[in-house]
Amino acid sequence: MRIRTKILLLVLPLLIVPLSISGIVSSYAARNGITQVAVEFLRYKTEELAKYAQQQWRILEESGLDVDPYFVGIAKKAIADFASGSATGATELILALDSSARIEMNTAPVELMPQETATLQSLIRERSEGWMHLKLAGVDRVAMAAYIKPFDWYLLQTEQEDRFYAAVEEIVKRSAILIMLSVALSALLLVIFSRYLTDPMRRLERTMSKVMETSDLSLRAEVQYSDEIGTLSASFNGMVAALDDAYGQIKNFALDAALAHRRERKVRNIFQKYVPESVIEQIFNRPEGQLTGDDRVLSVLFSDIVGFTSISEQLKPSEVVDSLNHYFERMVEIIMGHKGIVDKYIGDAIMAFFGAPLSSGQDALDSVRAGLDMIDALGEFNAWQASRDRPPFFSGVGINYGKMTIGNIGSDRKM
Repeated sequence: MRIRTKILLLVLPLLIVPLSISGIVSSYAARNGITQVAVEFLRYKTEELAKYAQQQWRILEESGLDVDPYFVGIAKKAIADFASGSATGATELILALDSSARIEMNTAPVELMPQETATLQSLIRERSEGWMHLKLAGVDRVAMAAYIKPFDWYLLQTEQEDRFYAAVEEIVKRSAILIMLSVALSALLLVIFSRYLTDPMRRLERTMSKVMETSDLSLRAEVQYSDEIGTLSASFNGMVAALDDAYGQIKNFALDAALAHRRERKVRNIFQKYVPESVIEQIFNRPEGQLTGDDRVLSVLFSDIVGFTSISEQLKPSEVVDSLNHYFERMVEIIMGHKGIVDKYIGDAIMAFFGAPLSSGQDALDSVRAGLDMIDALGEFNAWQASRDRPPFFSGVGINYGKMTIGNIGSDRKM
């Protein structure tokens, strides 16, 4: 990722987050303010309509006509006309419902859905009054509810929710536009400013790439400013100059090192046929300690073929060698697979140790597992023997675990 991109990713959130929080807080405050004003307005209209309905009922009671359905109907018609006159917009809806949520009075046509009717019935049973959100004819609305006891009406003064919060939506939209414009302008300024900052670094990077591509240590970076990047360019120039001086010496040593490595690889390839790679590494790393004994706690494994003399008498010399080689190959593979080292072959016997030059931390367990696997492997080996009409091998395995001295014995001339 380029530095210019990192600058944009670092700075833009520092601008976007405060602007976004400010826009959200402003929108929330506007929504609360508008809601409070609108709620009070709806409450006022609801209370006025409820007062008018109470007034009509008192007139009926004072005239003794409250039991006459004809005059009660006239009073309801007057209330409906009052409600229609108080409706201030096409999206405003005023309803009066009976106890079963049937529409007794409405200022605009509306067809309630079954689920909406069930919700209204629940509100009527609970006599829920005041501010609420509900859905009428599939349209989300805000409403102020009141119960008019004389007429047994549940009055709802409602307005479409999107119309109710239209001013808030406009504020949110304008805030979003301002934020996007601010972010775009900030991004443009950051791109210009970051280009000014990173141009010396790009020049330095191109010089470095050219040095690596051409191996021309005579190239130098341009030092444009006396700042940290200028200091970096000067340091690079000093480094390249030092490398140019050292390159001559490196070329002189390179050939000698290559020849020495080639000789070492030949020696390793020869000795790996006789001793494990870890022992060779120890000899190369500590040539002065080749004749120095080292006290270690090791596990030594001895394996011997039972009755090998009588078996060898039954076979030709070439068959004895072939069988032994196949036997040793399988047994040595098992020993080395358990981190053991074959010390020597003693006729038909194998001597191996576990824990040197490096210990696995469970040398005794490794030797026991190796011995068990060697015994198990005899079945496969004896099947191979039988396929060639040769007698089977039976071997014994002995393990000793304890402190001992390990190292080379002999002189500098012969070990």
